[in-house]
Amino acid sequence: MWTWNEYYRDAMSFSKALSVIGVEDKKAINIMGFNAPEWVICCFGAIMNNMVVSGVYTTNGEDACQYQAFHSEAQIIAVDTIE
Repeated sequence: MWTWNEYYRDAMSFSKALSVIGVEDKKAINIMGFNAPEWVICCFGAIMNNMVVSGVYTTNGEDACQYQAFHSEAQIIAVDTIE
């Protein structure tokens, strides 16, 4: 369980990591995962880095995921598992 301060700290760390790897402002991030604290941390970290967040349904098939990634022009895709 996270406190609000821990959420902020972890989201800020994710945001800084995005900056370090050179993610551009106003670019998309696709986030796929179950309802978990890590999803929220990715989401708010991306927002702190001035990105557009695009959630991906875990029930989407491969074609739908590729379509979303391509059409959103995602620079980053965050997932909870390799599968």
